[in-house]
Amino acid sequence: MKTLYIFIFSLIFCAQIVEAQNSKKKDKGIYLFGQVMDSFRRISLSDISVILMNEDSVVIDSTQTKNEDGYSFYVPAVRRKYIVKASAEGFDDEYLKYEVKGLSRNTYFNLPNIYIHKNVSYDKTLDDVVVKASKVQFVWKGDTLVYNADAFNIPEGSMLEDIIKQLPGVELKKNGEIIVNGRKIDFLTLNGKDFFKGKNELILKNLPYYTVKNIKVYDKQTRLGEFLDDNSSKDYVMDVVLKKKYSNSFVGNVEGALGTNDRWMTRLFGLSLSDKMRITSFANMNNVNNNSTTSDGDWSNNSSKDGLKKSKNFNFEIMNNGEDNCWENKLELSVNIVDKINESVTSSKFLFPDYDVYSIGECWQRNKSNFISAYNVFNTSTEKSLFFYSGIQVDIKKQEKNSNDKSVRFNSLMGNDTLCQLNTDTLLNINSSYQNLMDNMSQDNTKSDVQTQFLWTCNGLIYKCPWGDIIYSEMSVHADKTKTDNYSHFFLGNINNSDYRNRYDPNDYKEIDLSSKMEYEMRFRSGFKITMGYDYNQKSQITDRDAYRFEKDLAWQELYPQIGLRPDNYSSLLDEDNTVYTNHLMKTHNARVRFYYEIPYTDGYSFWACNIPLSIAHERERYRRNAVDTLVHRYSSYCDAEIKYVVNHKDTKSYFHVIANTNTTMADMDNLIGYKDMYNPTRIKIGNKKIKNSHLYKLNIHATKGWTAKNLMTGLFIEGGITSNKITPTFTYNQATGTYTIQDVNVNGNWYSLLQHSINFDLTNSRKLRLENVLDYKHSNIIYYGLDSETSNIESCAKEMRSDIYSESLSFPYRLNDLFRITPSLHLTYEHVRGAKLEKVNNYFLDYGFTLDWTLPLKAHLSADAKMHHMHSSESSMINDNSLICNLSLVRSFLHDKLTLKFSAVDIFNEINNSVWNISAEGYTYKWDMSTPRYAMFHLIYKLGKK
Repeated sequence: MKTLYIFIFSLIFCAQIVEAQNSKKKDKGIYLFGQVMDSFRRISLSDISVILMNEDSVVIDSTQTKNEDGYSFYVPAVRRKYIVKASAEGFDDEYLKYEVKGLSRNTYFNLPNIYIHKNVSYDKTLDDVVVKASKVQFVWKGDTLVYNADAFNIPEGSMLEDIIKQLPGVELKKNGEIIVNGRKIDFLTLNGKDFFKGKNELILKNLPYYTVKNIKVYDKQTRLGEFLDDNSSKDYVMDVVLKKKYSNSFVGNVEGALGTNDRWMTRLFGLSLSDKMRITSFANMNNVNNNSTTSDGDWSNNSSKDGLKKSKNFNFEIMNNGEDNCWENKLELSVNIVDKINESVTSSKFLFPDYDVYSIGECWQRNKSNFISAYNVFNTSTEKSLFFYSGIQVDIKKQEKNSNDKSVRFNSLMGNDTLCQLNTDTLLNINSSYQNLMDNMSQDNTKSDVQTQFLWTCNGLIYKCPWGDIIYSEMSVHADKTKTDNYSHFFLGNINNSDYRNRYDPNDYKEIDLSSKMEYEMRFRSGFKITMGYDYNQKSQITDRDAYRFEKDLAWQELYPQIGLRPDNYSSLLDEDNTVYTNHLMKTHNARVRFYYEIPYTDGYSFWACNIPLSIAHERERYRRNAVDTLVHRYSSYCDAEIKYVVNHKDTKSYFHVIANTNTTMADMDNLIGYKDMYNPTRIKIGNKKIKNSHLYKLNIHATKGWTAKNLMTGLFIEGGITSNKITPTFTYNQATGTYTIQDVNVNGNWYSLLQHSINFDLTNSRKLRLENVLDYKHSNIIYYGLDSETSNIESCAKEMRSDIYSESLSFPYRLNDLFRITPSLHLTYEHVRGAKLEKVNNYFLDYGFTLDWTLPLKAHLSADAKMHHMHSSESSMINDNSLICNLSLVRSFLHDKLTLKFSAVDIFNEINNSVWNISAEGYTYKWDMSTPRYAMFHLIYKLGKK
């Protein structure tokens, strides 16, 4: 509780600093919202001038429509008649008369749509005029950051991701996540509309670069947020705006590629756009791990962790809009087929109080999966009172997994051996000297067949009362059914004895999750809102895992059966000690109250939001394992509160927020049984009846600021968290048998802090050279229970590990002209770890190099990147590495840019070493994974539709 008070006082202090800005507060009033529509196409228009006048035509205020959010005016809360004028070049002026009446507690009113008509006599021509100017990469329009796509040197055959990688202040991560000045983008949108929401990589890798006019970054009001006039429901989006000629047309790409080392790729993409409908379809088939571009400037030693993967992805989306955008429906269909092979080698050193244990292992895996998903969401609203939404999703997945794991564990090293000398050769040839040091050797050959069926549906209704209050209701159902058949041939041995098991484990899992919620929100014209709500959730989970031991049938075992086969009498070979049935039911009642207060400014807004929920959960579980057959209950109550303060100023291009919240993690209820799971004889798991729920208290502060001079943008991100009763595993180790015993326990004293600062600005007045810099610092304090085989009092083994990680990313994008761009860059990471037997460990990771985009004579385009990668550790020479990673592509277009030929080369010097070095409280682990081999590839790309 003391920690929570500190968070709240910190929040208030930061809020008061921001509140002291010179922004002028508006008098209390109401909002008038509206849309300007094209009378012919019946779609909302942006950048339309809108003027608000009184009934005597005296101008009161003016604004412009923004994207699809329309326009808004803040006016006094009095009954009054208004005239709204909409005008734009090429359109006739239109007027709307509106009277505000029936105020009550209404905080906003939705005005009827204004329909403007094209001026048929308007003809805009520029004869014999040629305008040449330096292309500006980005500008601020209010609180919207707008990037001009044409200002960047993009090679033919590129996609949207190649533009985004060049945007100042933008970081594109490998999973498609986008960071702008330290703030994460929630969603990518296309012309203001969702595009495979949550699947950024689909649009990043498939939308042709030449269709993009500009890219906008701003806080976008959700469709539901527009209806509720709720600034707290905004998403931070990156909106890709297409050029006008592509906004009502069809564009597409067909690409085929062949390369060395049997690499290949095929890609098809089609996008059809109209005012009321958008149809998107694409297929991507390749065996290059989806790395379809080479000049991304971010090739590190960990860039290909997926082994060798063949994938076939098919996706289809259709979005419809009704007249005046009164309704919207989106349907998504996807099919993914993946065949992945990976090999890995692991060397580990585990730190015991009095001695160390060493382990080496190798693993071969093959995973085949077929995944089909269908998703549909529909919403509709009226201008005055109702908003309804409905969604449904169905997923079907089938997987086949095969793996072979080998591992050897030693109680010490022999002679002058070091950890890095333990490798796969040691596994294959254990000589007599190593046998004397060996705790055990294991081999596990497994085969799994998994079938999953998933269903989700959700329906919600929002009603705005005539007096301004909001009533909200929602019901959802989630059902999941998974059937797994696991087969394994398991061998465990040491110099004294051996253990062989031919296992079959069918596992059925079913889950049904029902939830409903009701809310009533009272609104006041002062900007204050009070929301009272009640949620009910009921979750049922049934797990039925049988275990069979086929080696008990000696006649069957003498046939050396292939893995995946079962004897006819297998039902009589039940392993009762490891057959488990659980039926878990949890009912949660959540009563909450939310306070919200908004302060409008002449150039933006600020708001406070405080959410105080009280949750009461009742859990019941039936547990059955061999002689144990019991029913247990547990009652829990907790309050995961959140306080949030946000300031957004358009004119000063600044954003600030402070968020303090708590999050509860409930311990696995199986601990109450006090069970002992010996399914894996090397890792025995036991329950802990004393385990408690864990609570995370977190504070998050984020600020961004932009200046027109030097195009300067900067961001500051601060986060800290303290975990109470953190649930963490503790280990004891039996050196004679090489067996771990694992138990979850609670531990206190865990906390972390994170600081990040980003800044980027023009170094020259010509805007040819920029500086982009990101500085990170993270400190972690981890309390854990050390490995111990002698001490029975686990709590006495508590140890502390502290780590500091410093990271610096520095780059200097230089643009000589529209034909040449080079970006030197440097990335440095320093890791300092100490505590217990770790003493002091220092790791260094350094990457430096450049990326290059150069349009050569004959319209050829060269893209290249080269980076030197250094790793060094004070603990082990195993991590030390020096690698030069180089990639390039050469592109040339023909037939009026319809046909593109591309040559690409990946990892030219064959130096990608896919290895990871990890330090934890238990010790050190070095892991190597198979990566895609270097290759050269020829691409043939043909553009469909307009160009």
